[in-house]
Amino acid sequence: MSSLGESARTAAEDSSDESVGHASPAILSVGRLSVELGEAAARVDVVREVTFTLTPGETLALVGESGCGKSMTALAVLGLLPRGGKKKVKKK
Repeated sequence: MSSLGESARTAAEDSSDESVGHASPAILSVGRLSVELGEAAARVDVVREVTFTLTPGETLALVGESGCGKSMTALAVLGLLPRGGKKKVKKK
């Protein structure tokens, strides 16, 4: 019986396009995402410059302490931030 990590790794390896020698293109790419909550002078950064890429067959887990921004990251990616929430993506 294989572990969950081995299954995810195998699926990611299977998703590569061996005929041209490179991995599949990303299905989700997030670069330098920041999220602010609050109004005007009381704005608070709740997520700062998160970057990740997900390709077919991969599994991504956002792991961290309570209140570290996992849910706000997911909500920002889905476009579902609460009222007063502001998503920013920094350019290079």
